[in-house]
Amino acid sequence: MHQAKRCLLDWLGVTLAGSRDPAASVLVTVAAELGPEGDTTMLGTGRRAGLLPAVLANGFMAHVLDFDDT
Repeated sequence: MHQAKRCLLDWLGVTLAGSRDPAASVLVTVAAELGPEGDTTMLGTGRRAGLLPAVLANGFMAHVLDFDDT
């Protein structure tokens, strides 16, 4: 359980940091336009989108800085 908590915190930290990357900002804007009526949160942005665009944006933010799983 301890390792699972560490992994979750690692993912959350790199995702929130990645949300400030300029490339992530562009993708978040596009995702919000693709699914403007969605209710899925794009972490660290205060914005929502449809499920699939938000999942794409969140996944991108989690990997954009290349610090995940370290």
